[in-house]
Amino acid sequence: MNKNTLDTVIYNKLLLQAEEANDQNLTKLANGILAALESKDDKIEYSCCELNNDIYFGLWKLAANFIKYYDLNSVDAQKLNEIIEINAEKFVNDLEKSLDMELKFGANEPKVPGQT
Repeated sequence: MNKNTLDTVIYNKLLLQAEEANDQNLTKLANGILAALESKDDKIEYSCCELNNDIYFGLWKLAANFIKYYDLNSVDAQKLNEIIEINAEKFVNDLEKSLDMELKFGANEPKVPGQT
Protein backbone atom coordinates (compact mmCIF):
# COMPACT_ATOMS: atom_id res chain seq x y z
CA MET A 1 0.00 0.00 0.00
CA ASN A 2 1.22 3.44 -0.77
CA LYS A 3 -0.32 6.82 -1.37
CA ASN A 4 -1.09 5.88 -4.99
CA THR A 5 -3.14 2.84 -4.01
CA LEU A 6 -4.88 4.06 -0.86
CA ASP A 7 -7.46 6.80 -0.74
CA THR A 8 -5.61 9.99 0.29
CA VAL A 9 -7.82 10.47 3.35
CA ILE A 10 -7.20 6.98 4.78
CA TYR A 11 -3.51 7.18 3.87
CA ASN A 12 -3.14 10.42 5.86
CA LYS A 13 -5.19 9.06 8.77
CA LEU A 14 -2.99 5.98 8.97
CA LEU A 15 0.13 8.14 8.78
CA LEU A 16 -1.14 10.29 11.65
CA GLN A 17 -1.98 7.19 13.68
CA ALA A 18 1.56 5.90 13.11
CA GLU A 19 2.95 9.21 14.36
CA GLU A 20 0.65 9.09 17.38
CA ALA A 21 1.71 5.50 18.08
CA ASN A 22 5.36 6.63 17.99
CA ASP A 23 4.55 9.45 20.42
CA GLN A 24 2.99 6.87 22.78
CA ASN A 25 6.04 4.57 22.45
CA LEU A 26 3.97 1.99 20.56
CA THR A 27 6.90 1.39 18.24
CA LYS A 28 5.77 -1.97 16.89
CA LEU A 29 2.39 -0.54 15.88
CA ALA A 30 3.96 2.55 14.32
CA ASN A 31 6.51 0.49 12.40
CA GLY A 32 3.82 -1.90 11.16
CA ILE A 33 1.72 0.93 9.78
CA LEU A 34 4.69 2.67 8.19
CA ALA A 35 5.94 -0.56 6.61
CA ALA A 36 2.52 -1.10 5.04
CA LEU A 37 2.37 2.46 3.73
CA GLU A 38 5.83 2.22 2.17
CA SER A 39 5.04 -0.80 -0.02
CA LYS A 40 5.96 -0.34 -3.66
CA ASP A 41 2.72 -1.79 -5.08
CA ASP A 42 1.30 0.93 -7.37
CA LYS A 43 -1.52 -1.23 -8.70
CA ILE A 44 -4.88 0.56 -8.67
CA GLU A 45 -7.14 -2.39 -9.50
CA TYR A 46 -7.10 -5.06 -6.83
CA SER A 47 -9.48 -8.00 -6.94
CA CYS A 48 -10.81 -10.09 -4.07
CA CYS A 49 -8.92 -13.05 -5.51
CA GLU A 50 -5.66 -11.06 -5.46
CA LEU A 51 -6.32 -9.99 -1.87
CA ASN A 52 -6.94 -13.57 -0.78
CA ASN A 53 -3.84 -14.77 -2.64
CA ASP A 54 -1.68 -12.06 -1.05
CA ILE A 55 -2.87 -13.09 2.40
CA TYR A 56 -2.35 -16.79 1.63
CA PHE A 57 1.16 -16.28 0.25
CA GLY A 58 1.99 -13.93 3.10
CA LEU A 59 1.05 -16.62 5.60
CA TRP A 60 3.25 -19.08 3.73
CA LYS A 61 6.16 -16.64 4.09
CA LEU A 62 5.44 -16.40 7.82
CA ALA A 63 5.31 -20.19 8.05
CA ALA A 64 8.70 -20.38 6.32
CA ASN A 65 10.07 -17.92 8.89
CA PHE A 66 8.63 -20.12 11.65
CA ILE A 67 10.34 -23.16 10.12
CA LYS A 68 13.65 -21.28 9.92
CA TYR A 69 13.32 -19.94 13.45
CA TYR A 70 12.86 -23.41 14.91
CA ASP A 71 15.36 -24.91 12.47
CA LEU A 72 12.94 -27.67 11.55
CA ASN A 73 14.20 -30.48 9.34
CA SER A 74 10.80 -31.48 7.96
CA VAL A 75 7.18 -30.40 7.94
CA ASP A 76 3.98 -31.84 6.52
CA ALA A 77 3.17 -29.28 3.83
CA GLN A 78 -0.42 -30.48 3.49
CA LYS A 79 -1.11 -30.03 7.22
CA LEU A 80 0.62 -26.67 7.14
CA ASN A 81 -1.45 -25.66 4.12
CA GLU A 82 -4.68 -26.58 5.94
CA ILE A 83 -3.72 -24.30 8.82
CA ILE A 84 -2.73 -21.51 6.43
CA GLU A 85 -5.98 -21.73 4.44
CA ILE A 86 -8.12 -21.73 7.59
CA ASN A 87 -6.24 -18.77 9.06
CA ALA A 88 -6.24 -16.80 5.80
CA GLU A 89 -10.02 -17.03 5.66
CA LYS A 90 -10.33 -16.28 9.37
CA PHE A 91 -8.05 -13.26 8.99
CA VAL A 92 -10.22 -11.79 6.23
CA ASN A 93 -13.44 -12.49 8.14
CA ASP A 94 -12.07 -11.02 11.37
CA LEU A 95 -10.86 -7.89 9.59
CA GLU A 96 -14.21 -7.42 7.88
CA LYS A 97 -16.00 -7.75 11.23
CA SER A 98 -13.63 -5.47 13.13
CA LEU A 99 -13.87 -2.79 10.42
CA ASP A 100 -17.67 -3.11 10.16
CA MET A 101 -17.42 -3.99 6.48
CA GLU A 102 -20.80 -4.51 4.88
CA LEU A 103 -19.71 -4.36 1.26
CA LYS A 104 -18.55 -7.63 -0.19
CA PHE A 105 -16.85 -6.00 -3.17
CA GLY A 106 -13.82 -3.77 -2.84
CA ALA A 107 -13.75 -0.30 -4.35
CA ASN A 108 -10.80 -1.28 -6.57
CA GLU A 109 -12.28 -4.47 -8.04
CA PRO A 110 -11.63 -4.64 -11.79
CA LYS A 111 -14.63 -3.66 -13.88
CA VAL A 112 -16.51 -6.46 -15.60
CA PRO A 113 -17.50 -6.09 -19.26
CA GLY A 114 -20.47 -3.74 -19.56
CA GLN A 115 -19.94 -2.19 -16.14
CA THR A 116 -19.47 1.56 -16.01
